[in-house]
Amino acid sequence: MPRENIRHRQLILIVDDDIEGEMASLVPLLEAEGFRVVATKGYSDTEEECEKLRKKGDAPAVAMIDVILAVLDPRDKSIIRNPRLAGNKVTPLVLSFFPDTKVILLTVVDEVALPKGLRSKVKAVINKPAEWKQIVSAIERALGSTPGGHQSSNT
Repeated sequence: MPRENIRHRQLILIVDDDIEGEMASLVPLLEAEGFRVVATKGYSDTEEECEKLRKKGDAPAVAMIDVILAVLDPRDKSIIRNPRLAGNKVTPLVLSFFPDTKVILLTVVDEVALPKGLRSKVKAVINKPAEWKQIVSAIERALGSTPGGHQSSNT
């Protein structure tokens, strides 16, 4: 299947607390490649966006999820980084809405501990900052993959 057909109008969900910073260029680049893109910053935004997508009858083909998300500490409103939020909260949240969505994890840490139930859904783990070609390649592999195959992209 030609690459254009794999990409054409596929929806990519990006969950990254730095979507307006380091990851800001990702959305327009993916759109230029023929993907539709929705970007969220954390658990609440992602849950809200998943509700909207489900109501429209739409679903992301791929979810790119940052492993470590910054969140506001409700006690003093300071920013905290919680490495468990994406792996243990956001990924299962997205999959509870869209069980067929393929997951690509984005990380700045060397090792990502995946709960057993999530391993088959994660198609790639990409170290940040990532090269643009590496991201597109991981998305294309995820779109072309069959369920159950994990591919690591941290080279």
